[in-house]
Amino acid sequence: ISAGLDFQWLNFPLPAEWLSLMRKITAAGFYITTIALFSKIFENELKHIGHRDLLRVAQWSCLPLILAAIAMPFSLWLPVLWGLTALAIAMLTFLLVQILRQTRSRAAIFYALSLAVTLLASFNEILGAALGMKALIGVLNSVTASLSSSLLVSFVIAQRMRDTRLALKHAEKRLRDTFETIPIGIFTLHRASGEIVQSNASLLKDVGNGVIGR
Repeated sequence: ISAGLDFQWLNFPLPAEWLSLMRKITAAGFYITTIALFSKIFENELKHIGHRDLLRVAQWSCLPLILAAIAMPFSLWLPVLWGLTALAIAMLTFLLVQILRQTRSRAAIFYALSLAVTLLASFNEILGAALGMKALIGVLNSVTASLSSSLLVSFVIAQRMRDTRLALKHAEKRLRDTFETIPIGIFTLHRASGEIVQSNASLLKDVGNGVIGR
């Protein structure tokens, strides 16, 4: 929309009467995706910091926005978008601050930078339009902000995937250590042949002492 390229889709020109509705649906889609992505990325942190009701308010705000996008004309829908966006940003910022205070995770830091870039670009465009300074809009606008914030969010997702992989490795190591040190004989069998494919030290000790035979 900011680049003026929303009059076509996959190089197919769109009818002029479709543009208003598609612009509203696109903006509402970004709104919904932002809240859904935040909820999923910080799912574990949000369980510990509380304020679940605040997150539910942000999630439920998606419904009136998409309904208003379908039912209202663009001129009336735009203030609804601004109002809900301001409310959602305030709630997500509060939750993000709580996450940073309690965890200080790198994923939260990258996400905070992404949000800061987006807000700064929006404020820059408003300030540039109000003062008639096109140079400000040319340097940092919605297009450059979307690219920068998307890159930062990709860092967030990559960091979250890395954290999950390390957590799985740590859990696997703990399971392996427990398997080896538990004072009870444990073994696994091959499903087809019935042969023992893995056993711990306690089982080998019990076999050596003839416990299993008794």
